[in-house]
Amino acid sequence: MGENTRPAFVGYAAMGRIMILKCRARTLAAATCASVFAIAGAVHAQPSPAGAEPEISDIIVTARKRQESILQVPVVVSAVSGDTLQKFQVTQISDLPRLVPGLVLGGNLLSIGPQVTIRGVGTSSSDPGVDQSVSLNIDGLSLGQGLAFGSAMFDVGQVEVLKGPQALFYGKSSPGGVISLRTADPTDERELIARASYDFESVEGRGELILSGPVSDRLKLRLAGAFSNGEGYYNNVGQPLAGTGALAPSRREPQPRNLVLRGTALWEPIDDLTVRFKVNHAYDRTIRGEQFQLASCPQGNGLTFGFGSGVPGSGIPAAPNFLTPVDPIPFATGEDCRMNRTISGVYMDPASFPGIPNGGVPFLTNRQDFGTLELNYDIASGLTLTSTTAYYELVSASLVNTSQFGPAGPGLAAANDFKRREFTEELRLNSDFAGPLNFTLGGFYEDGQIYDRVTFYRNRAYGFLSPAVVGAEILNDDRSTTVDITTYSLFGQLRYRIVEPLELAAGVRWTDETRTESVYDFLAGRDLTSTLPVPRIHASNFSPEFTLSYKPSTDLTLFGSWKKGYKSGSFKLGVPPVAGEDNAFGDEQVEGYEIGLKSRLLDRRMGACW
Repeated sequence: MGENTRPAFVGYAAMGRIMILKCRARTLAAATCASVFAIAGAVHAQPSPAGAEPEISDIIVTARKRQESILQVPVVVSAVSGDTLQKFQVTQISDLPRLVPGLVLGGNLLSIGPQVTIRGVGTSSSDPGVDQSVSLNIDGLSLGQGLAFGSAMFDVGQVEVLKGPQALFYGKSSPGGVISLRTADPTDERELIARASYDFESVEGRGELILSGPVSDRLKLRLAGAFSNGEGYYNNVGQPLAGTGALAPSRREPQPRNLVLRGTALWEPIDDLTVRFKVNHAYDRTIRGEQFQLASCPQGNGLTFGFGSGVPGSGIPAAPNFLTPVDPIPFATGEDCRMNRTISGVYMDPASFPGIPNGGVPFLTNRQDFGTLELNYDIASGLTLTSTTAYYELVSASLVNTSQFGPAGPGLAAANDFKRREFTEELRLNSDFAGPLNFTLGGFYEDGQIYDRVTFYRNRAYGFLSPAVVGAEILNDDRSTTVDITTYSLFGQLRYRIVEPLELAAGVRWTDETRTESVYDFLAGRDLTSTLPVPRIHASNFSPEFTLSYKPSTDLTLFGSWKKGYKSGSFKLGVPPVAGEDNAFGDEQVEGYEIGLKSRLLDRRMGACW
């Protein structure tokens, strides 16, 4: 969107008010300008006498890890309440772009997961070793792996989407922004919630059950679960071509099955200490979960591979025994290039792909177990110490038809076993004094590991794909790559009220991260780590930010900010490295500038920003 583009005033009357921001972000590669809408779904009109105007409450956000009005926090943030998520049936993070302009989530294959961008800043690499430039934060747990964005949006209290570089308050520095989810806490009164829904197009049913309430004066619990199961949104009309190692597919896909379980305990053992413990289990499985539809095919709707008579020196492979020399193999055809819920693809015959998992049926299975333990202790009046301990474990398995479309079996099938484990600890000291000077100080530690194993299965129906012709290393690749991660980080921010309405905030995060790679070849039965030219990378950087805000009243905020964000380098994992290959890459760096105005108009019923 160009710099002169004006934001449109769009909203829902039932939501109370609309807040619009126009801001500017600049990366080292390009400049962009975007309009940002703060969804007012977190606003609830309070009951009022008949004939009286309803009272409009503030949207409260925690963009700076303390409760502030969205109108007065000098951060570009969109907030969406749990009620709004329920109203619009947002059950997956991939549904969020419907409510948050400027946020884009795209799909990808195997262990890569959804790819996320905010204001055009994101990660486009098709490699699971590349963390997302936009991080996901769930109840204080900071995640950068793409598959984590497949988590269900279930029993969520509020979602905040912070746009632009975020260095200080959400784990490691995030150059593109942060999607922060705060799941619902236990309620003061006992309640039982049961919901059920059914989608006739995808033939999918969904049920939710939530039990919440106090156990004692100081302990409250919340137990929540959701399950969904469906036949699938797409109709697969693929017909297998005989002799190509293809099997007939299911008529409906992707046949999703999802299970989410969450337990929350909120405990106040003493007056100055609050303990919040959350534990989650999520299981997702789909058939051909990487599938998509072709909607534009200006150069044709597929790919065929032709053969000749095998004349020596011609460079054209000889035709397989089931084809004449002029017949092509339609590896990727059959799509009509229309968004009509009709796809065409086949499964792989285990007889032609020896050892292939799941009977040759493409699939994606993810199991995520994670939780957070948050302690908030009021050391003194206006001074709070917070500890957030988090653990995350992802186990993923998948199989993909590499040609995606068409009636013929693929030349290669790819299977993937992917695991990621994270342990993080953050200590944060935050002040809220009545005087002009306040601060936030803290430290962060991460111990993580990524494991990625990619196995290729050769289609034995194609004799021209024999190892003797193409190469055994290419057609029989079965290697794993392990990356160990250790991160230390210190951060701090000073907030000084120069005069009553004018505040200057300055902060910086220092990050020191080391990643170590090891590679194992299962076919050769040996460790290849010693053949890597760069098995270890180390990065140390500073992410500063400055914000000047002017708040002459509770209905008006002007601010300007400059921020810099980093994302640590890593190793390419999409294709296991061969001996002598340097597959390491360096840090990503982004700078962002913002100038904004937030105000309430029409008797506090409309908010605007330019």
